[in-house]
Amino acid sequence: MTVGNGVRRLDERDDVRALLWFAKAVVLSASDPEQERLNRIRYATTLTRCPRLLWIGGHDGLAYASVFSPDGTRLLSFGDDGTGRVWDSSSGEAIGPVMRDSSPSVGGGNFSPDGRRVILGHGNFLGGTSRARIWDVASGRETAPSLPHDGVVVDAAFSPDGRRVVTASFDNTARVWDASTGTPLTPPMRHAMGLIRASFSPDGHSVLT
Repeated sequence: MTVGNGVRRLDERDDVRALLWFAKAVVLSASDPEQERLNRIRYATTLTRCPRLLWIGGHDGLAYASVFSPDGTRLLSFGDDGTGRVWDSSSGEAIGPVMRDSSPSVGGGNFSPDGRRVILGHGNFLGGTSRARIWDVASGRETAPSLPHDGVVVDAAFSPDGRRVVTASFDNTARVWDASTGTPLTPPMRHAMGLIRASFSPDGHSVLT
């Protein structure tokens, strides 16, 4: 039954669920060495067809989230140790220096369209200085002045052309900025409560919060 279920899953191209059935078959056939050997072969063969789990560590606290670069070759992770880090998505190796702020948390972040910069939302959920910062991935240096808010910046994103960024904060506002100079391009867009997301439309003419 278990092997048959696994084979059916393979026929349906559902390798992960097939792997679970073959693992169960290995356990159930422990009293029959020859059958267990065959089940282990099925399990090992199916495992090679499954997505590989890549473990990435390196933060000194909780990692809130991670995002892929536009070309999928790198990952940006950030968390409550006040840092953002970029990793090779195939090997898990770190790319560039750690991007560190004096505030204890990074609430959100994203890559620029060309993948060369990242924007990180820094702040303290208990109060204090909060801002977004734009970093060069290769050097780990800021490429523009900080973008201040009165509450933790929980999301930030580049426009499709990479020339602007939008930030969303717990101070109930979103704002659009020049990504090179840090100049605000809009007044604070006020909401009834703290924001958790902000993004540009594909043509870059609108923002969604």
